[in-house]
Amino acid sequence: MRAIRGALKPGGGLCKICWRRKAESPFWAETEQVVERFLARPDEYEADTCGPGPFSLGNPETTRGILEAAGFAEIELHRRDFDYFMGVDMEEAVDSLLAIGPGAELIRLNGEHGESRRPQIAEALADYYASWQQPDGSIVGRGSVWIVAATNPGA
Repeated sequence: MRAIRGALKPGGGLCKICWRRKAESPFWAETEQVVERFLARPDEYEADTCGPGPFSLGNPETTRGILEAAGFAEIELHRRDFDYFMGVDMEEAVDSLLAIGPGAELIRLNGEHGESRRPQIAEALADYYASWQQPDGSIVGRGSVWIVAATNPGA
């Protein structure tokens, strides 16, 4: 964030979007809960993780603190809840949830054992998200992000 602020002219603005906490985006949190019926997070693993993850800035105090430490001023966070298009049909939605996000990470961290459970997890996800299916067959969940704005006060 310091490098970004340094690249802005005095008075220049930063505007970014980041996920809120995982629990505030039901399709991420609930997918992970379904996968946890089949798999646990290993104590030790060799697979790469998402690092701090896409939810690392979900806590508004954390985000504000990082921006303040980088020298930004006029920091604003605005909550934005929205419909998240998960797929044109259940198959596409489940494929997506098994490819990215916290549930997919849990499968990956469990290596061969996680891969062996993939068919059962896919079936459980399809059952779980059946109530989210729209009249056109698409699957739509709820997501929540912060729209973050801040200003480079100058030197």
